[in-house]
This record gives sequence, C-alpha cells and structure tokens, in this order.
Amino acid sequence: MIWYSSMLTAMMSAFPSRENRLTLVSADGAYIRVSVLTMTKRCLPLLTLCVSGFMTGCVQFEPKPLDPGRTAESLAARTLSDPGLLKFLAEVLPSGADSDRPWTLDELTAAALYFNPGIDLARQRANVAASQVKGASERPNPSVSASPGYNSSSSGISPWIFGFGFSFPVETAGKRQYRTDEARHLAEAARLRVATDAWQIRTAVREAFLDLAEAQEAAQLEAAVVAAGETLCAAMERQRAAGEFSRLDLTQAQVDLHRARLAASGSQARRTVALARLAAAMGLPSSALEHAAFRFGPEAPAAPDAAEARRAALTGRADVLAALKDYEASESALRLAIAGQYPDLQIGPGYEFDQSENKWSLGASLSLPVFHQNQGAIGKALAQREEAAAAVFALQSRIAGEVDQALAAVRAAEGRASAAAALLASTSQRLAVVESLQKAGEVTTLEVLAARAETAGAKLDEGTVRMERRRALGKLEDALQRPADLPEKLWSQTPTVTRN
Repeated sequence: MIWYSSMLTAMMSAFPSRENRLTLVSADGAYIRVSVLTMTKRCLPLLTLCVSGFMTGCVQFEPKPLDPGRTAESLAARTLSDPGLLKFLAEVLPSGADSDRPWTLDELTAAALYFNPGIDLARQRANVAASQVKGASERPNPSVSASPGYNSSSSGISPWIFGFGFSFPVETAGKRQYRTDEARHLAEAARLRVATDAWQIRTAVREAFLDLAEAQEAAQLEAAVVAAGETLCAAMERQRAAGEFSRLDLTQAQVDLHRARLAASGSQARRTVALARLAAAMGLPSSALEHAAFRFGPEAPAAPDAAEARRAALTGRADVLAALKDYEASESALRLAIAGQYPDLQIGPGYEFDQSENKWSLGASLSLPVFHQNQGAIGKALAQREEAAAAVFALQSRIAGEVDQALAAVRAAEGRASAAAALLASTSQRLAVVESLQKAGEVTTLEVLAARAETAGAKLDEGTVRMERRRALGKLEDALQRPADLPEKLWSQTPTVTRN
C-alpha cells in the first residue's frame, strides 16, 4: 500500500483536496492518514532509480557532420604508398604489396576495393540490411495504462480511485520467425550484391589496365615501326638522288612513315587517358599513378569449356545467388502474410484501488477476422513471389546470352590471334632469309630495310590482335564472374582508409 500511495502523490496536484493528507484503509478496515509529503520523500529514491534504469537503456544521439572541403582534401591526398592500404593488402593478398615494385592487376584491384567509395557504399547498404534483422526479431513491447479518479460523493471512505493495467501482445502463427527469416534473406542478398559491385570495380580496373598495357606495348612497337620507316626512307632518298629509285616509291614510303608517326603519337595519348581511367576506377587522383610502375603479367589463359562455363555462370554468380535470396525472402513474406490470417492475442492483467477496495482483473483481446482474412496482403505476397521468380529466370537468360556472346568473341579472337602469329612467323622467316642473302651479296640493303619494316608492322598487328584476345577473355570473365581469385574478405570487410 505504501508503493500504491506513492504513485498517488504524483496526482495530488491534479485533484482537489482539503488537506495535504491521504486517507487509506488497511487490511483490518482501520483508517490510516498518511502525509503525502512523507510518502513522496520515501518513494522518490525508488522512482529515481526506475527512471535512471530506463534512461540508461536509451541510445543517445551523437552528431557526425560532414565537411565537403575536408573530404575533398582527403581524396586528393590518396596515394599508393598509404600505410593503411599496404596493411590491407598484406591481410587480403598472399604476396602482400610494395609501393616501390611494379603493380599487378590483382594488386590494383585490391587497392581499388580499398579506396573506391562505390564498394564502401555497397558495404554500408549490406550493413543496413543486416541491422534490420535485429529489428525484425524483436518481440513487441508491453504497454501500461493508468486511470486515476476521484469520487466527491463518497463519505467515510477514501474518495480516490486509481487503476492501472498492462497489455502483453502475443504474436501467433510464427509471425516473428517468418519476419526474421525475410530480413535474413534480404540481408544475405545485400551481402552478395557487395560481391557483384566488387566485380564491377574489378572490370573497370581491368579494362583501364588493358588499355594501359595496349597503349604501352603499342608505343614500343610503333616506335620500332617508325625507326624502320625512317631508315628505309633515308636509304630510298639516297638511292633516288643517285637516280636508282622512282619518286613514286619514295612518296609511298614517306606516307607510310607519316602514318606510323601518327599512330605512335596516338598511343601516347591513349596511355595518358588509360592512366586517368585507371585512377578513377581505383578512387585515386590521377597524380597518384604518375610515377607508378606496372607489371602486365603472363599471357591470358585459354577459354574454359562452354558447357561448364554456362552451368557455372547460371548457378554460381553472385547476382544469381542474390536473386535466389530475394526469392526466399518473398516466400518468407508470403508465409508472414498467410500467418496474418490468425489474430494476435493481447493479455491484459490489471489492478484498481476503488475507494478503499482492491480489485484485480485479467483480460484478453483479439481481432475478429469478420470482414477480411488478410486476402489483400496474401495476394500481394503471392504476386511478389512470382515477380521474384521471374527476376531469377530473366537474370539467368541474360547471363546465358552474355556467356554465349563472350565465348563467340573469344573463339573469333583466338582465330585472329593464330592468323597474326602465322603472319609474324612468315615475315620473321622472310627477314632471316633476306638478311642471309644480303650477306651473300644477292640482295640490296634497301630490300633488307623493307623486310625489317614489314616485320615490325607484323609485330604491331600481332600485338593488337593478342590484346583483342585478352579483352575477349576479360568479357568472358565478366559473364562468368570468374576466376574467383578475389578472397571474400577483400570485399566483405570495411577497411579504415587512412589520411595522408
């Protein structure tokens, strides 16, 4: 009764009273007059403790403002020598990395997954989806209600009426489990989409890396073509001055030389653009790659078996697995909608002090499925499940087309590469024959120079076709999202980007 009267003291100012005392009735029917002030002093510590316990369980807001100027400065300060990057690479790559040695495609991909803000955005989206699992699995909180009153016509007994009750919601038909399953499936789908975004970043890095490799190799080969053309034109000019050569042949050689010089200047421009594209794909400023060295690696491997490639892509790609998780989530949502046919239960125990009488009650309530049985939500969930199934089929159909096109492009590129290799072998063999004939005095120096220029051009063509094959294999990798040589921790963990 002391606890109950302490609750009443908070209401004293809201009700008329002739004196600052409260009349209560004990168990034996005797009247007890208690000072409200005394009750308040005694119960204040308990009330303070209850309020403090409630407040300590609350999360406090912490502001975290963004400064665009500061973030712009941090972006401009990023370099490949960032200590956080080197630590990250040592954790996720078997060989680690060294900012002083040439960078490979795998190391550049890992650096892109460290710096590129797109992958961090995907990780945070996955974190948001994962955080919703906890909310979906939470049980509904009970509620409490109070109903104080005052009877002015009562005489001889306490005029105060005070009641309070609790309401405990009870979810039925496994709704909480279905809701939690749906959130878990969606969280897993979001996590798998991080892998898809990571592969897209790898694609952008690989394309820029191949552009850089092609421009650098073409620049070397075109420089050799230009050198051979210049030597040939100089020799032809000397012979023409001696009356041994026609002007028409010299003019054609000069045109070929100018064309080679134009191609050489274009290769340098392509290298500059490719370097900028690579920096953008990695989330770095262009200045961060100006003095970097690159190692373009061994020759591209052979194409995989077509049937195995199709099967692996249609069943193992991250976006296919994510779409399957979306379908599982839609099934859980349908289960939840079907469970919604069954009403939840509300259990409500209560107590009332009614003019010196103690009254206890226990109630229960539930909604009656009279006007509907949740058919609208069930129909929507059924349609969403069919939509998710259609999305999986459409994705697999698109992937099958991508794999077929990529395999056809690889086969065509391999045919061109074989032809270019045969042409290079023929011109190299012819050059060897011409050089041996020159030693025997059977051919002129001009014929040797022409053979060398022809061989340099064949090397340039072979390098171009070889790069086309590597690009075709890269497209096939994109269609398969293989080889899966990226460790999961490379894209699943969120690194702390240090600021230089």
